Amino acid sequence: MANTFAPQGLLSYGGADGAAPTYGFKNAKILYSNSDKIFYGDPVMQDTGGYIQQWDPATGVSQLMGIFRGCKYYSLSNKQTIFPNYWGGSDVAVNADITAYIEPVNTATPPMFLVQTANSNTTAVAVTQASVGANADVALGSGNTTSGMSTAYLDINTFGTTATLPFRIVEIWNGVGNGSDKSSAYNYVVVQANIYQETGLA
Repeated sequence: MANTFAPQGLLSYGGADGAAPTYGFKNAKILYSNSDKIFYGDPVMQDTGGYIQQWDPATGVSQLMGIFRGCKYYSLSNKQTIFPNYWGGSDVAVNADITAYIEPVNTATPPMFLVQTANSNTTAVAVTQASVGANADVALGSGNTTSGMSTAYLDINTFGTTATLPFRIVEIWNGVGNGSDKSSAYNYVVVQANIYQETGLA
């Protein structure tokens, strides 16, 4: 059955040895005036002010801090501290403290993630075994404000050997459900953060 384009960002897939991740989330800060939404599953980067922001495609992997997994802040509309799975870009007081929870990628063995593929430049095609070893970047999409989930996907248009690309394809997903049809577009792949800036193989 053909896959449906319904990306959910970068989903945890385990360590390189197949075990579940056992590390804790890293805390970071979001600037109260940052009106750009950050969704669960979005890659994030650190800005020059020491705060985190949504990933900017085409940025070098050295700036990749991790994957956004929610936040905590005092909501003006709710009159209490809330723990949403995405940052909505508003609803806080001036100089409010906003804590972000980040799944780190700068670990001794970089974690792996499950992500849907598509093409930002032309019609998407199935990603095959021939692309395993290639480096790639993501396209962010607009995010889902109902679920809080990212709509980022691995962008076929960026596949290559550039060492600064943030992710490397390590496996074509062999699961069940949407994204499992390896013969049609929008299939899922497993990627690993390219924190050692290795040249892609494809």
